[in-house]
Amino acid sequence: MIDRVHFITSTTYKREAKLDSAWSKEFLRVTIQYYKYIFNYKIYAYVILPIGFILLIEPQVNTDIPQIMKNIKGSYAREYNRMFQKQGCVWQQSYNDRVIEQMSEVAQKLEVIHYSPVRLGLVEDSSDYVYSSFKHYIGKKDELVDEIGI
Repeated sequence: MIDRVHFITSTTYKREAKLDSAWSKEFLRVTIQYYKYIFNYKIYAYVILPIGFILLIEPQVNTDIPQIMKNIKGSYAREYNRMFQKQGCVWQQSYNDRVIEQMSEVAQKLEVIHYSPVRLGLVEDSSDYVYSSFKHYIGKKDELVDEIGI
């Protein structure tokens, strides 16, 4: 059963490909995982793309989305700028957050998330994209992903 599931998209500043290296994608994945444990939210799906990321998450009672996003984006930006000796914005200031109210919407958002790398021409098949929860849904364990209680 779903309660407060959010479909969140966040893009890089000016849609620049700041997540194009394996290091940057993996560091963002680790950052998301770290804050998952700090704020105790559930992740049902994710994808990290060269120009942003998409999450399907469910925050717990005392956690809100702005707090989660501020920490993920802020921590990642500081490390990105330090690592690449840059200054300035990494992310667009805002992000899109849509509350999912029906299970049919969850299925549709899972498809959006998992087929984004194919639509962007990054891979031919979603199973080939490493920085996505798709593998979890085809039976390969991904410790970042929680089971959806249907």
